[in-house]
Amino acid sequence: MAKRYDTITYIKLFANTDAKAKAQYSNSNWQPYSFESKAPADLMFREGQQHQVSMFVNEDNTISIRISRVTEYESEDSIADGISQRAMKPIGNVISAKHAAPQTKGEDDDPDIPF
Repeated sequence: MAKRYDTITYIKLFANTDAKAKAQYSNSNWQPYSFESKAPADLMFREGQQHQVSMFVNEDNTISIRISRVTEYESEDSIADGISQRAMKPIGNVISAKHAAPQTKGEDDDPDIPF
């Protein structure tokens, strides 16, 4: 089984400068935004659906949180299966094809056909 990670949304948190704040980072202006439709949207989390939450510390002292939906699926053994970034999958497919076992000739592959 391979896993696919589809990004649902991002949340950006800023460092609190108020000494009275209990949280070190927050964002009081965040609105639900769908990464899939690239527009503001209601976000729904379903029971039984697995999600991955990742946190990244940025160079500008902010924190980005990414929430992704995890989907398991059947596939052939391929380098591209382990790649979660959609833009990189074609590169993984090319590498997989380059290193795949050679295809055997079928019955219709006759080298004596003159065309």
